[in-house]
Amino acid sequence: MRGVARELAPGLVVRVNRLEENVTLWQTIAAVVAGLSGSLSLLALGMASIGVYGVVAYVVSRRRREVVIRLVLGAKIRDVENMILRQTLRPVAIGVAIGIAGAAAAARILESILFGVSPLDPIAFVGAPAFLLAVASAASVLPTRQLLTADPMTTLRSE
Repeated sequence: MRGVARELAPGLVVRVNRLEENVTLWQTIAAVVAGLSGSLSLLALGMASIGVYGVVAYVVSRRRREVVIRLVLGAKIRDVENMILRQTLRPVAIGVAIGIAGAAAAARILESILFGVSPLDPIAFVGAPAFLLAVASAASVLPTRQLLTADPMTTLRSE
């Protein structure tokens, strides 16, 4: 190969390596990129969960007065908990559904550059949304339980 290359272009420098050496280099680069992508996706999931928790907990805390008035008027604690959970999880569930649809569309578009991963990976399409729904549930239930165990008159006076 070197001889033919010298005949065609005498000034051309030709390096000949074994195939394994080239493949090893690209496999190493792919492993680094995969690790970086995984780390960034975990960071994104963490940031999304912090945001979801903060927004849902804030929405629940803004309804303190309403919840206390419902309790004072005779509403059952379980009914109030279910109402708040249902009303706070509805927008999160809609956002998760829109996110899954967008991710599925993006995965189909990016399918050609995915290597060794299914474009509709079940961990990504089930695990991450389930985790965000669990975070939203916790963000809804924890402040509500705290509110329901507090003295109603103290809560009304603090508003």
